[in-house]
Amino acid sequence: MRGKRLKSKKQLYKSKKKKIIKDMTSKSEKFLLDSLETIYNIKIERQYQINHKYFDGRYAMHIIECDGSRWHSNKKDLKNDIFKDEIAKRNGFEMHRIQLNRIKEVPKCLQENKLLFDKIFNV
Repeated sequence: MRGKRLKSKKQLYKSKKKKIIKDMTSKSEKFLLDSLETIYNIKIERQYQINHKYFDGRYAMHIIECDGSRWHSNKKDLKNDIFKDEIAKRNGFEMHRIQLNRIKEVPKCLQENKLLFDKIFNV
């Protein structure tokens, strides 16, 4: 009888990294990006990485960051946000920060930012 094949260290690292990246996505962020994909019939690349920093979503040369108070409220987080903005701009991306705290705010967020989203997705 054959036993279960053990994963190599490299495979374990990759599977743990995927889980960590998946866990970085909040429910409201996922709902917003899913809604944008449905409304505009596009595909947004999730957890896009530039220079070891992860961004919530990328479409063409646009980066979308969903800023909730839980992750973007203290000085350390704000410094990190400024640093990420600089990285995106240095790499030719246009940065868009969307304020979003709860999943129930997504419809309002979509409505308030309609002109921005129309511009990003060329509508």
